[in-house]
Amino acid sequence: MKQTLYCGESNNCCAYCKLHKCHMTVKQMKKKECLKKQCWHLEKNLSHQFWHQRDTVKSKKKARKEMLNAYVAQFTITTTLTKST
Repeated sequence: MKQTLYCGESNNCCAYCKLHKCHMTVKQMKKKECLKKQCWHLEKNLSHQFWHQRDTVKSKKKARKEMLNAYVAQFTITTTLTKST
């Protein structure tokens, strides 16, 4: 068990905060908004499943965005060609 923020203990720590000198769970990290703030005190525990899930979600979002952009570009070209004829 590792010492976490607010004097708790957990085996499910996804990061270490160098500022507070303690480990953090996913819930604590989200509440403190460490990722949103891009806190440089945060040291990731890359073996934790949270980071793998986050990478998967980010890659799916990126692929979907690229697919939608390609569709919009194709639709724009088709619409432009239809209007000009």
